[in-house]
Formats: sequence, C-alpha cells, structure tokens
Amino acid sequence: MKRLIKKSITAGHGSATFQDKCIFSPSDVVALLGQIEELQKKSIGLAPDKDGNLLLIVGDNQYVMTDKAQMVFV
Repeated sequence: MKRLIKKSITAGHGSATFQDKCIFSPSDVVALLGQIEELQKKSIGLAPDKDGNLLLIVGDNQYVMTDKAQMVFV
C-alpha cells in the first residue's frame, strides 16, 4: 500500500527574493531524482490525484508537489 505524505517541497536559500528562486518543471524534478544513486532502484514518476494535485511518486511514497491554487501552466 502506498502512503501519502502531505508535505510541501520547496527549495531556496535563506531569505531569497523572487529573482533568486529557481523554477523546475515536474519532469525536471523526476530527471534529477533519477540521477541520485540512492534512488536508482526505486520507481520515480508523476501522477495526478483525485483532487487535481500533482503527486511525485518515489517507490511506495507519494508527495504532493502542488495544489490547484499554486499550479501554473506555461
């Protein structure tokens, strides 16, 4: 059974301003995680949940990457 972990995933450095923040696409995050040696034996992917959130799936764990209010399509 997969367990859902409700945590925000953010990256930043101290009191970063808007211009100092990096933006990664979901596929960039999956590609980056796929290069981490400790995660190479785990399945890594993305999937929507029933509420329209984007989930990052690593092995048996699911992480909410966004919610509908924060999701931006470019």
